Amino acid sequence: SGNESVLHEHLGDLPEMKAAVDRSKVLAAQLGLPHFLAKSNLLHAGWLFASGRAEEACTWLETQVDVSKLDDDYGRRRLYETRYNAYKAAGRPAQALQALESLLAFERHESNQRIEAQSHALLRGAEVQSVRQEADWLRTQTQALEAQAAEANHAAQRDALTGLANRRALDNYLSTWLKSSGAGPDGELAAAMIDIDHFKAINDNYGHEAGDSVLRDLARLLTQELRPGDFVARNG
Repeated sequence: SGNESVLHEHLGDLPEMKAAVDRSKVLAAQLGLPHFLAKSNLLHAGWLFASGRAEEACTWLETQVDVSKLDDDYGRRRLYETRYNAYKAAGRPAQALQALESLLAFERHESNQRIEAQSHALLRGAEVQSVRQEADWLRTQTQALEAQAAEANHAAQRDALTGLANRRALDNYLSTWLKSSGAGPDGELAAAMIDIDHFKAINDNYGHEAGDSVLRDLARLLTQELRPGDFVARNG
């Protein structure tokens, strides 16, 4: 009924507005709803003002509207608006001015609350965006560091000349094998040590670059012949 009376007020249908207000007051009283009754009495004051009975509206506002029960934004705004309009029309400038100041203070308070809420929302959005950007940066840095660590670990276990696994990688391989398949009763391992005959003569007669080339060629041949599970390393 409250919304119905406001609708009739906007339409200028004062008899229907009065009927809706009366129904609203009766319903509020029957159900024991003091907040609803306060709003209904406020709408009654609005009907009196709209009917050209400004002085009666002022009296009704002062005696029948329980201001303490108007605890929502709509109720308070309508109270200040109705007071201002009624006092102004009744020729009470001091009270009209006071009502207008209350209305303006209320509007400023509401505006500040909206601005504060929007500011918090913007800050939260900015903080979330900042955290996401920082998380992306950290993820990128972590991935780069992990790649560098993997590359360094690989390089640390490779022979720089031949590209074969080095002594460190061989030790790690043997340690891992012994802890896994080598620990069982059927663990078998075949190992071969290869040495190049007369390698010193190659270096002496043709130079160290030729000797390095021989080592690289031998490493390539051994790698090509590896089977799954085989492992080759340079022990020197």
